[in-house]
Amino acid sequence: MSYRYLVTGGSGFVGGRVIDDLIERGYEVLSLDNRSSGRSDIEEIIADITDPSSIYFKGDLDGVVHCAGILESSHPTKDVLMNINYEGTKNIYLKALEHGAKRFVFMSSIMALGPHGRATSPMTEDLKPHPNEPYGRSKLLSESFLLDRAEKDDVIVSVIRPPVIYGEGMSTNSSAMRTFHSVKKGIIPMIDGGMHVFNLLYVGNLSHALVLALERNEKPRVFHVNEGPYTLKQAVESISRRIGIEKGYVGIPKPVFYIACRALDSIGHLMNGPPPLSMNKYRALTSDVWNMDHSRICKELGYRPVFTLEEGIDRTCTSLGF
Repeated sequence: MSYRYLVTGGSGFVGGRVIDDLIERGYEVLSLDNRSSGRSDIEEIIADITDPSSIYFKGDLDGVVHCAGILESSHPTKDVLMNINYEGTKNIYLKALEHGAKRFVFMSSIMALGPHGRATSPMTEDLKPHPNEPYGRSKLLSESFLLDRAEKDDVIVSVIRPPVIYGEGMSTNSSAMRTFHSVKKGIIPMIDGGMHVFNLLYVGNLSHALVLALERNEKPRVFHVNEGPYTLKQAVESISRRIGIEKGYVGIPKPVFYIACRALDSIGHLMNGPPPLSMNKYRALTSDVWNMDHSRICKELGYRPVFTLEEGIDRTCTSLGF
C-alpha cells in the first residue's frame, strides 16, 4: 500500500531531510513551504501557512510532518511567533483534516517545556510545562491545540521535542550555527570547565525520530528526542578536533559571566532582537537546566541515534567548509 504524506517546511534543512527519508522508504511526498526547494522528485505547494486560503492541494493525505515555523533566533516579535508557530500550525492541521489525514507529527521544541532539568533528574515528558520565553510559549500552545483536537478527531498526534538542532543547511542565524562559528573563532564561553549538560541533535537523527513517529506511534503522545546527553566541553572539543584547532573556547569565571549576562539582560529591550548574553543564556551555560530524558521514544518507538556526535559534526563541518 502506498502512503501519501505532506511535509511542511520542505525547503528547510529539517523538512528537506524528512522528505529524503520518506522518499527512501518509498512514500509519495508533498512539500509545502513559502518558497520552492527546486526539487523535481516531489510535488511542491507554495503557500503561506498563516493564510488558510493559500493552502491548496488535491487528493487525500495519510499523514503530515509539520516542520514549518520560525525560530527565536530570527528575532521575531511575539505576534509573529504566535502567527506563524501557533496559528500556522492550526491552519495546517485543519487543512490536513479536510484531506483525510489520520497522522500528524509536530516538530515542537524542548523550549515548550522550559528549563527544569537537573544533573540527577533530567526532564521527562510528564513534567508540567513552564516555558520561559515567547518562542517556547508559541510551541506549547500548538502542542496543546493538537493534543486536544487529536481525541476529538481520532487523529494520532505525535509531538516531538528536540533540543538545539544542527546539520547541513542549518539557518545562518540559528544558535547551532553560532556555536560552530564561535568554536572556529575560539570564542565560545566555557564556564566552570563546561561540565554541565549541553544537548545537541543532528538533523539526520531528528528526521529519523520524526519518521518513526509517523510510522509507529499509535496514540497522541509527546516525545523528547536527543543524542547525548553531552557536556559542553565534550561537544566543543569534538568540533575543535574536526576543525583542527587546539582550543575552540574561552574560559570565563562564573561571576564575570554572571555580571555580563545580567548587564546585557537589563538593556535587552533597547536592542534590535535578543541580546547576545542574557540570564537565560547564563542558566543554559552554567547548569543542567536543559538536561533531557528521551527514554520514552526509545522504548515505545525503537528510536536510536543513527549518527554519532562525531559523525554529525563531521558532516556539518564539511558542509560549512571547515
